[in-house]
Amino acid sequence: MRVYPIGFVLGFALAAPAFSQAPARAEQPDVQPGDAWVYEHTTFPGESKRQFTVRVREVTPDTIVTGQPANGSVFSRDWALRETKRAGEATFRAEPGRALLQFPMDVGKRWDGNNTATLPNGQQRWQGQASVEKVEKVTVPAGTFDAYVIRYEGYYNTVDGRANVRWLESIWYVPEARRWVKRDWTWRTQRPHYGTYTERQTEELVSMSRKTPEAKPSDSAVQQ
Repeated sequence: MRVYPIGFVLGFALAAPAFSQAPARAEQPDVQPGDAWVYEHTTFPGESKRQFTVRVREVTPDTIVTGQPANGSVFSRDWALRETKRAGEATFRAEPGRALLQFPMDVGKRWDGNNTATLPNGQQRWQGQASVEKVEKVTVPAGTFDAYVIRYEGYYNTVDGRANVRWLESIWYVPEARRWVKRDWTWRTQRPHYGTYTERQTEELVSMSRKTPEAKPSDSAVQQ
């Protein structure tokens, strides 16, 4: 059995297969402050790679907050991105957030993912449809998992009409991981007078952790 630790947190033990078969129905994940996921991001065709960490700072009844106050993100409890900040400035804001997941989740479920996002250079209008196609095994650097496969497709365009983008995305969600273990998306943009451009990107889970719960003193403990 291999263990994947992350700094201050206690690593989960991961192996292949890492978990039992995904349940017929997945409920909203129980995310806690201190939970963390490390992903490897790849951009094709150049296969440029980088790693990044998603670490939960705060959880409210409606939101999951990750990162630091000046450099972090706000998600809904379904992991729909609502806001991202860099150096204290908002670089993305959408209400409702972009709904990559929706709970409770089971095979055959469908939902729309329409919203308007505000970026520093203007607004983007997103329209898309998602469906849970099946449960299948997926292997990523963190191990092998039974995952729900979500297919997401649609388009977005800038309000000023400078770009129209079509995209196809697949997401592998694992209930025990409390987040997706893999995303794979391709987008194709058409810019008037500039032609077209196609790019593919992936995210794969490298490791995940849960913060060790703080010990609570026993009622019978002697206080000194």
